Amino acid sequence: MPRFHGLILVLGILAALLWAELPGSSRTAALPSTGLVGTVQSADGKPMEGVAVSARAQDKNISTSVYTNQEGEYFFPPLDAGEYRMWAQAVGFELTRAEKTISSGRQIRQDFTLKPVADFSSQLSDAEWMESLPDDTPADRRMKKVIHNNCVVCHGPGFALAKRFDAAGWGVIMNTMIEKQTLPDSPNRKLLQAYKEDLIAYLTKVRGPGPSPMKRFWRRLYPWQNIGLRARRLLGILPIMGVQ
Repeated sequence: MPRFHGLILVLGILAALLWAELPGSSRTAALPSTGLVGTVQSADGKPMEGVAVSARAQDKNISTSVYTNQEGEYFFPPLDAGEYRMWAQAVGFELTRAEKTISSGRQIRQDFTLKPVADFSSQLSDAEWMESLPDDTPADRRMKKVIHNNCVVCHGPGFALAKRFDAAGWGVIMNTMIEKQTLPDSPNRKLLQAYKEDLIAYLTKVRGPGPSPMKRFWRRLYPWQNIGLRARRLLGILPIMGVQ
């Protein structure tokens, strides 16, 4: 019986993988001729995939949300006729709103163009903070791993990275972390001491007073694609960090 359950689990994981890897054409069928539909694009005219688009009737407190496909298209399931508030949102972009009147049997179209925000850091989750840190060079990748393996044990990355300091300020923070938050002769303290100056330089570059090289991105995954990614990570097909 345990072997049978294991077989069912493997088959379920493989089904999720196959679903997540379906070619884009199978998920980008023509928009329906009726209902609430539209597209989402960035300010440079490129379609945005995986953007959440929401709608709520003026007299209701329940919202319905859908996600754009690879062509930036979205459509809602049948909605009751009436006045609706709509909004589209993605990390790194301004929240964009609209209002539409929905009537039965008609196609109602609402297209969105999302403008990037100057400072998108306030929108980031802890995982997105780590994903946004630059890792284009071996030195940057090393510092990113040091932060991930040592600095987020006691607090989330957003707790520290949401602030901006110059080199002197980051130096004070590093000294405080080493002296107050680590034990004498502990591996953590030794590692932070060894990389102290490199970490200060990296943090000053990333979250200093000047322009930041942090990567701008938005969530591109549908909920069912997340299942596929988790399954592939479970099988060891993809690494936990740095999924492209």
